[in-house]
Amino acid sequence: MTRRVRLGLWLAVLLASNVAGWFFAPQIIANIPGRWRFYLPPSVLVAITTPLPPALPTPNLTGLPTVVRPATATPTAVFSPFPTTIPTTATAETAVSPTPTFPAPTATPDPLPDAITLDNLHIIPQKFNNCGPTNLTISL
Repeated sequence: MTRRVRLGLWLAVLLASNVAGWFFAPQIIANIPGRWRFYLPPSVLVAITTPLPPALPTPNLTGLPTVVRPATATPTAVFSPFPTTIPTTATAETAVSPTPTFPAPTATPDPLPDAITLDNLHIIPQKFNNCGPTNLTISL
């Protein structure tokens, strides 16, 4: 290989590693333990960490909004010269037989074990309080 090709390959590798470092730097710095992160200057932490969005300002209201209620129809009595009759129909009830019905038998559940061991539980860092019972609940 010529010197020019070797230099071009080194520059390509250097550029690719810089792009990968730029992409993975926030995740790497966020996962640094607290006692080591203390030694980083604040300017590095501010430059790398994702800023939180600012809170929205409160709207400037000059007064309370007025409520406009739509007009509703008022009920009125209507006189009819002939009374309306409601037709009644009689229905005959059917006789119920006195034979009892029994539910179908169900399978009995297996008895519960005296103790159980949970395997393959992974600790999930929560970055807020690292609470053990919460990690156990998330794993279940």
